Amino acid sequence: MKRNIYLELLHQGRSNPIKLFIYSLFANFVCAPRLLLEVHTRSQFGERYFSFSRAWIYAFLLGAPPIFYLVLGIFKPYFFDFTVWDFFLHYTTWYVFIYLFLKKCIEHRKEIKKYKAEFDFKRYTISSGVIDQRLVNFKYKGRTFDSRTIQTIIEPGLFLIMGLGLTILTQWIGIVIMFCSICYSVSYFFSYKLGDDAIMDIIDNIIANEQTSRIIREGKKSAETNGFEMNCELPNDPELAAKLSDIIVQKEEIIYAI
Repeated sequence: MKRNIYLELLHQGRSNPIKLFIYSLFANFVCAPRLLLEVHTRSQFGERYFSFSRAWIYAFLLGAPPIFYLVLGIFKPYFFDFTVWDFFLHYTTWYVFIYLFLKKCIEHRKEIKKYKAEFDFKRYTISSGVIDQRLVNFKYKGRTFDSRTIQTIIEPGLFLIMGLGLTILTQWIGIVIMFCSICYSVSYFFSYKLGDDAIMDIIDNIIANEQTSRIIREGKKSAETNGFEMNCELPNDPELAAKLSDIIVQKEEIIYAI
C-alpha cells in the first residue's frame, strides 16, 4: 500500500490529544464490564485479550459490597437495616453469578494454555473470541444475523432481558447484569464505529493516492478527483510538480504472515 505524506501531515496537524484521551477513557470504561458477560457466550479468546488476573479482581470487587452491607447491618443495625435474611434472600444469586463467572474464566484459561506460542502467526492474540454458533445460526423470519447485529444487539439484549427478570424478582445481581449488558452493547457500537472509520481512512488514502498526481501535475479540481482536493499552493513548473508528486505518494513495503 502507498503512503500519502500530505494526508499524514494533515491528520497529524488536526489530531486532538484531549479528544483522543477522552475516547480512550470512554472505551476502557465501557469495555471493562463486558468481561463479566462475554465469558459465557464466547470461546477461543486471544491470549492478550483475556486476563485471568483481571477476572479475579472483578470477582473480588463484585463480591465485596454485599458482605460489607451484611457486616454493617449486624454491627450497626441502627445505621443500616440489613439482616442475614436479606443477604440470603437478595444476594444468593449474586454469588452464584460470581461462581459461574469464575468457573467460565478457569475454563477459558485452560483453553488458552493449550495454544502453542503465539509467535508463529497462527492466532490473533487480542481476539475477543468466537461467537457462540447457536447465535450465528439463529434465524428470524428465515434469515440469520451478521456479526455486528449479534455483538451490538443480540448478545447484550439477551443479558439485558435476563438482568431485568432477576431485578423484578428482587435479585440485585440483575442490576449489575443490565449495566454490563448496556456497556457490552455500547462498547461494540464504539468498536464498529472505530472500525468503519479505519476502513474509510484506507479508502480515502487510496483515492488520495490515485488523485494526488492528477491534482499536482494536471491541475484537476475536486469535481474530477472523487471529491479529493489539496488546499495548498502547488508549483507551476511541470518538473517540480512531478518531483513533488513522487515525494508525497510513497510506496510502503508490506510483510505478509505466511
